[in-house]
Order: sequence, then structure tokens, then C-alpha cells
Amino acid sequence: MILGSPVRIGPDYIASDDPAIQRHMNAPRSPFTRGRWFRGMKFDPRQDNILSMPDEKAHAELRTKLMPGVCTALLSDCIMNHEADVLY
Repeated sequence: MILGSPVRIGPDYIASDDPAIQRHMNAPRSPFTRGRWFRGMKFDPRQDNILSMPDEKAHAELRTKLMPGVCTALLSDCIMNHEADVLY
């Protein structure tokens, strides 16, 4: 028997501790879907967030709406760090 990552833990469940595999599994348009345990990531038990949404279509729509803000924040940090490196 070979043990390693990824490992099948049920007929429709795969688990992995490898970050590269996790990125592949959570990537946009990935064939993998979220398991029930993602429901435990709710900050407010009455409302889903980007981490706990079980509906793939609603999750994709919310990611699309949030992506410009995330990219802008990351880009501004990179620019500020680069300017600080150049100035000092």
C-alpha cells in the first residue's frame, strides 16, 4: 500500500497536505467541488462568505466581484515596497 498526498478518503472525497495540489483543487474552473466541512468557515452562522459558499456558481460570481479589490491591494503593496527599496 502506498501512502501519500493526495489520498482518497471516500468515494467522492480527496484530501491532500500538499500546497500545490490544494491550489490545483481550489483553482477557478477546477473539477473539484467544496466539501461539507467548508460550512464550518462561516463567521456569521446565518450568512455564507467567500470561504464557506457551497454553491459553485455563487462562489465564482463573488470571487469575480472581489478580485479587482484584492489585485489592487496587492499591487499597491508591491509598488510601495518597490518604491521604498529604490528610495532607500
